[in-house]
Amino acid sequence: MTTLITQETSGGKKRSCNASCHNAKRPKCVCICGGRYHGAARDGTLGQKVEEFQDQIIKELENTGKISAQYHFREAALSSSRTESRA
Repeated sequence: MTTLITQETSGGKKRSCNASCHNAKRPKCVCICGGRYHGAARDGTLGQKVEEFQDQIIKELENTGKISAQYHFREAALSSSRTESRA
């Protein structure tokens, strides 16, 4: 799975939501999705959760003025999720 969102702070620190979060086994999420995608690839709900929460997450990050979003990820995430659910 790809990185869904990357955020860079004014101090140059980068945060992201990526496969480490999507495939997580432990309950605590420390990435920028706020737990919305945490473990979702493991239970097959990542595509559904991307559809449900992506716009909300992007809006929250844009409101901070600190977003560098990879907008091409949505279709890749959904396509990947659909492929995984067919397997």
